[in-house]
Amino acid sequence: MNKEACWAAQILGIPCVGIMTTAGPGSLRSATLEWMEKMGYTTERCLKERRAYQPLLEAVDRLRAKYGLEIELDEEMAPVGMSVVAKQSALTLVTTVDFLADPLSPELEKIYEEAQTEFVFVGPLLDKAGAKRAAGHKFQKEAESTRGLEPPAETAREAGRKVIFASMGTVITGDGPEVGWASHMSVDGVFQGLTGKELCQAAWGGLFDAFGTDSADAGPLLLVSLGPQPDALENLVAPANAACLPVMPQVDILKEGVDLFLTHGGQNSFMESLSTGSPVVVCPGFADQPVNAQKAVQLGVGLQIERPMCDLSEASQVAAKYRCDVAAALQEVHGNPEFKTKANECSSKMQSAGALANSGHESSEMNSTSGRNGCSNQGFLRKAEGYRRTTH
Repeated sequence: MNKEACWAAQILGIPCVGIMTTAGPGSLRSATLEWMEKMGYTTERCLKERRAYQPLLEAVDRLRAKYGLEIELDEEMAPVGMSVVAKQSALTLVTTVDFLADPLSPELEKIYEEAQTEFVFVGPLLDKAGAKRAAGHKFQKEAESTRGLEPPAETAREAGRKVIFASMGTVITGDGPEVGWASHMSVDGVFQGLTGKELCQAAWGGLFDAFGTDSADAGPLLLVSLGPQPDALENLVAPANAACLPVMPQVDILKEGVDLFLTHGGQNSFMESLSTGSPVVVCPGFADQPVNAQKAVQLGVGLQIERPMCDLSEASQVAAKYRCDVAAALQEVHGNPEFKTKANECSSKMQSAGALANSGHESSEMNSTSGRNGCSNQGFLRKAEGYRRTTH
């Protein structure tokens, strides 16, 4: 869904196909509104600042003059969540199933209908067996190799033990300057809340408090995917029944079956948890994660603990409370079989919708929506021919 790639396709007069890896075309509006609310922004303010940003105005003018591109200054903000790339692509593949997609507002649905925008739901993209999820975006040095290190989940299962898996994703454990390991959230240029490190450690600490034991063979096996940071467990003491590694084969672990998944709620992880019937506790960080956390609650598959915002002077007390809240939520989901029942129901619905075709199941026909337009080769080429006439 890269704008520059879409523009290049327009200039060359060839079809452009997008891949939307969030919860459908309605997800962009949901995530943007959630972010603006947390940051204290309004649509009007975003538009005002965008229209006044001189480097942007100059860049748009250059692109219009050199390539004849029709670029609207207010794109994606008027209305909020409108995907310019999807609107201009011949087809957009959506990596979820339709019943899990965020709803489209009537305004957006009308715009996509008039543009004859086509969306095809192809189901989640699940890793192949044995694949390791990336250990975070580490910019300074490579994470230590974990080749040959595998979490002992299978052995625990054979012994009749419960398995609880935790992963806070690749971005918040990485080096990103805005939402990474050492980063605070910025509200009007003022740093607030917990860093990625503080958030992750509070979540992991809640897991240790809820289920940690003094014996490696007692209690549930705790599998914790830490990410690449050398200070991941700084000031945290992992209990004897916890296996903590920088990377773990997340999909394999979930497919083997876990009793509970502590997750940040990123779209890939969320879809993987639902596809395997794993109940969740979601500790969202940013972007689509809070929206997925709310969806987990609505679906009845788990609980969420919202990312706290506070003055930096209160961070240690807020982190301590967050740790307690996570522990309580984990114990509640683990102790209530209804969450597992709902998770299994979601997994069954996804399989019947053909969502798991790319993980070894039989394929079924894809679901398409575009103001309910079907897909055809003529449709794929229609927009490309229009671009060719416009730009040549």
